[in-house]
Amino acid sequence: MSPKETTDPRIYMAAERTFLAWIRTSIALIVFGFVIEKFEFFLEQLEKVFNMSLNGDHKALASVGVFIIFIGLFTLILGALNFYRTINQVDAGYYRGCSKNPLLGPSLQPLKGLTYSSPYPTPLPPIRASEEKGLLAKPFQG
Repeated sequence: MSPKETTDPRIYMAAERTFLAWIRTSIALIVFGFVIEKFEFFLEQLEKVFNMSLNGDHKALASVGVFIIFIGLFTLILGALNFYRTINQVDAGYYRGCSKNPLLGPSLQPLKGLTYSSPYPTPLPPIRASEEKGLLAKPFQG
C-alpha cells in the first residue's frame, strides 16, 4: 500500500464504521437473548397467576437466551479484534481490504447459502426501463 493510501482518513473512518456495525450487531444479539430469557420468566409468572400449566417445555428458553447473549458477547470480541487488527495493518502499511479469516469464512458459508435460497417461488423479474411504457423520453419531433 502506498504511503498516501495509508494516511487517507477514509480508511480509518471505514474501519470505525465497520466496528460500529459489529457493536450494533452484538448489542442486538445481547438484547434478543435477554428478551428470550425474560419471556421464559413471563411464562412462569403467567402459570402462577392463572394457576395453569402451559404445554411444552418452556424451561429451556432461559438457556437459549443465555446462549444468544454469549453469541452477542463473542461477536463483540470478534469485532474488536477485527478493528484493532485492521488499524494495526493500516498503520504498518500492509493492509489488504479482503483478508481471508479462517474462522469466519467457512463458518458463514452455510448461512450465505440460506440467504440465497428461498422455499417460496421467486417473484417476476423486474421490468426494464426500456420495456415500460411512458417512461422513456421520446425523441424530439420538431
